[in-house]
Amino acid sequence: MWVLSSLGIILFFLYARLFLSYMKGWKETKLSVPVQQPEFASFSILVPFRNEAQSLPRLFQCFENLDSDGITVELILIDDHSEDRSFQLAKAWSEQQPWARCVQSKGIAKKAAIQTGIELAQNEFILCTDSDVQFGSGWLRAFAEQANETTQLISGPVQLEGKGGFFHRWQELEFSGLIAIGAASIQMNRPNMCNGANLAYRKSAFHQVNGFEDNAHLMSGDDEFLMHKIYATYGRQAVHFLKDKRALVYTETKDSLTAFLSQRSRWSSKATQYKDKRVTLDLFIAYFAACFALSGILILPFSLYWAIPGLLFLAGKSFLEFVFFGQILSFFAQEKQRKYFFVSELFQVVYVVVIGVLGTFVKFEWKGRKQ
Repeated sequence: MWVLSSLGIILFFLYARLFLSYMKGWKETKLSVPVQQPEFASFSILVPFRNEAQSLPRLFQCFENLDSDGITVELILIDDHSEDRSFQLAKAWSEQQPWARCVQSKGIAKKAAIQTGIELAQNEFILCTDSDVQFGSGWLRAFAEQANETTQLISGPVQLEGKGGFFHRWQELEFSGLIAIGAASIQMNRPNMCNGANLAYRKSAFHQVNGFEDNAHLMSGDDEFLMHKIYATYGRQAVHFLKDKRALVYTETKDSLTAFLSQRSRWSSKATQYKDKRVTLDLFIAYFAACFALSGILILPFSLYWAIPGLLFLAGKSFLEFVFFGQILSFFAQEKQRKYFFVSELFQVVYVVVIGVLGTFVKFEWKGRKQ
């Protein structure tokens, strides 16, 4: 018993230290302040897409409403060999827009599509998003106002929106936590996560770090691997999180558990590929924290005595995360989601353990392709 308790105390110390740093990092990440005239006002927006015929019309409406006054902008839509009517829709729409064009990817998968777009881009700043998102009119301007002469990469906020019900509300809550942790990690000088659905970087920086050269074989990682390499090359002042509600992009939660697990397995599959060992260490601490908390739940039906260390750990872990979510949910306008937190916490420890196994050992499929 004392061995298990000692292990729990050590693990809780490591987890508490990590989460307290996230709280501090999020608090110290300053809200963006609007400026009248952006210092850098030319962007090439890249949108890779595959089999998104249902999503593209909503995206096109967002672009038509985009505030680009005073900003030089081009839009490049890159088709990743769609098997539906996506290319035809994008081609027809782009031909009506003097600032947009639609091309076919020169390779296979998302990274090849982005690479194709970068080769065609005429502006220094690349702004990447996904084809299934929506955003407000101030999205582009928020990024333009953030960029300065030292900026090499800007990580933007992403928010999930669901149809109601616990499964969708839990996804919204959990994902906001991931985005906030990514923001905090940038502020605390050890960047770990960002999201390719809302990411800007210099074209010159992309080439300087050799783009996706060392991870092109992986379906995932067009965002985080690139951020890690740019940070390692250019340093702390080069990478920023854009804490600005105008910059939020919105995408839908998954409707089924199968689709959700497939997505998260794809994301977690790259966990063993990180070159920054600090990122790997943080992931291991978070993973084993979930394992230890889950052990208390699993042991409880058989022995309250042996379940106590795990249950106490779960209580401490939940308290830390509850405080953290209290800090971040106002930014995402999700204060009402906090009522789902404690039930979500039980669901999360199971999910984290399962995803860790699936992402490491199980092949996944994404848009008809297997990794």
